Amino acid sequence: MKRKFKISSIIKIGLPILLISLLSIGCSEDVTPSLYEKVNDSAPTPVISDISPKVGLGGITEFTITGQNFSTVLDENIVYFGATPGTVMNASETQLVVLAPNVIQDSIAVKLNTLAAEYSNEIIIDLKSAVREPYDFADFEQPYAITADNVGNIYLSFVSDNKGQGVKKLTPDGELLDFAPKGGETFYFGLQYGPGGKLYGVRGVRALFVVEENTAPATYAVFENGTSMFDLDFDQDHNIWTAGKGGKIFRVPANPTGTSDWKSFDFEPEVSAVKVYNGYLYLAAKKDLSQLIYRMQIISADSLGAPEVYFAFSANYPLTVSVSAITFTSDGQLLLGTNDLNPIKYVNTDGTFGDLYDGVLTPEMISFSWGTGNELYVTRARFSGNGIETTQTILAVNLQKKGAPQYGRE
Repeated sequence: MKRKFKISSIIKIGLPILLISLLSIGCSEDVTPSLYEKVNDSAPTPVISDISPKVGLGGITEFTITGQNFSTVLDENIVYFGATPGTVMNASETQLVVLAPNVIQDSIAVKLNTLAAEYSNEIIIDLKSAVREPYDFADFEQPYAITADNVGNIYLSFVSDNKGQGVKKLTPDGELLDFAPKGGETFYFGLQYGPGGKLYGVRGVRALFVVEENTAPATYAVFENGTSMFDLDFDQDHNIWTAGKGGKIFRVPANPTGTSDWKSFDFEPEVSAVKVYNGYLYLAAKKDLSQLIYRMQIISADSLGAPEVYFAFSANYPLTVSVSAITFTSDGQLLLGTNDLNPIKYVNTDGTFGDLYDGVLTPEMISFSWGTGNELYVTRARFSGNGIETTQTILAVNLQKKGAPQYGRE
């Protein structure tokens, strides 16, 4: 009898408590419903009629989605690329502009939800990589200055185990071949592919060198004492323009009569990069610690216009950020290779500027050369800092447009 009394007592006491607990649970409100649950049964289901473009770059391309029943409130539109949400930039009831996530996948399904009862229909697109490595260099191998020809070969000044190895040729198939043996250089600061398949380079001394296949480099021009050349470029008449330290710019004709056949122009700032574009000579240079992008009109082979500041770089970026490479796109956008955490800067023709592919590229960029299509070849130097560790390599960056004319390799 004693045991029976205990059981009945437990039932009498516990049953009311259990009932109260169940009622409490049933009446509680779920304040954080799952994204996949029905949140608002009264909202109309969104419908996607089109997405443009159908192929884009992961982390780069902004897609325009047209349809109906979208929300005008940005945060209420949740657009998925596969399982990863994109970033909604603009929204109306019939159109969304969405930045793709940094996902690389062909045939990826895009759908969206606007806190409605159901997800939209799906449309399939492709997300490509904005950046690729044409060759897998070992940790002890370092490419430096690069240039390219019209059939997709990349020529690179090559160092292995801290020793110069001459110039290599990287084919479109990814094969690294010998092009020319080493001369006095450890590596070139600047290289350009020129007429007749010859390469021309500078390496921080007062000379310009010519590099032919299977041949040791030869001196092409010797400049004034106290000068040293850091970069070079061709103009449309195949004159070579080169500059660096020493307060001079030099112009070497297409067919010099000797190593002293050149003309000099006074220019005080120290030059790190040279580019000819649309009748102007552009120079990345430092003056009184400030980095500036100058330009001078090429009036003739023997005459340059007065220097003008095209872009006051150090007025917009810290003095610790320096420019090592410059080039132009086909529509006149200036690209600057730097040591910043977002290493490629752009300057539009209207003067607006910013970071190219913010968060996708890593520092630092030291050499540029356009490929045959929409890819810009870039030498990325070894970098360590700010939680970033990179090796020295060559990158092919898809700019989704072509480069400006590359004189000398027509």
